[in-house]
Amino acid sequence: MKKVYLVNWDVSINSMFKVRKDEYELLGTSHKDADILVFDGGPDVTPELYGEKRLSCTGSDRMKEQHNKFFFESYPEKLKVGICFGGQYLNVMSGGAMWQNVNNHSRPHHMTNLLNINDKFKKGQDILVTSTHHQMMISSKEGEILAFANEATEFLSANKRPNPDYDTEVVWYEKTRSLCFQPHPEYSSEAAMSTREYFFDLLKYLVE
Repeated sequence: MKKVYLVNWDVSINSMFKVRKDEYELLGTSHKDADILVFDGGPDVTPELYGEKRLSCTGSDRMKEQHNKFFFESYPEKLKVGICFGGQYLNVMSGGAMWQNVNNHSRPHHMTNLLNINDKFKKGQDILVTSTHHQMMISSKEGEILAFANEATEFLSANKRPNPDYDTEVVWYEKTRSLCFQPHPEYSSEAAMSTREYFFDLLKYLVE
């Protein structure tokens, strides 16, 4: 059984781990004993963290980022899992950047899985996922893209860069042990159900 600590307590994320009490034990304050640190959703990542000026479409929470930074830097050996903003934050802290605005990501859509996780989720399989964000991860060269979509047609950045060939949805950084997961497995909808199933199977794959 893996011990899980929620860096920022979120009732929905707490509930989805609680249901899997045979596999995961949720910790209260003893984060030092955790095997997995979970970073939840929130606003946008501060652009200065990835070397860009802030555009008017971007809003951030410096206090939350400072709180997250303590856990990111204090436990390099622990598995770190970020959902939505949490995933985007881990991506930036692992050397990645962000598109400060993209379109067509305020609705459920399909993303393509790039791993042979198990008999249920194979490489090349499309998965219905949630989507409520307006920014998109740009992986660094050290990131392994695990899933992508083809929804966005507009990409806004403060720095000049070519539009990507796909929308990066899930990234793994082996060096920082960070899983960056943009969809929301904690939501309660049809898309969230398949997102959650994929999320936990992927997490189990990485843990094992």
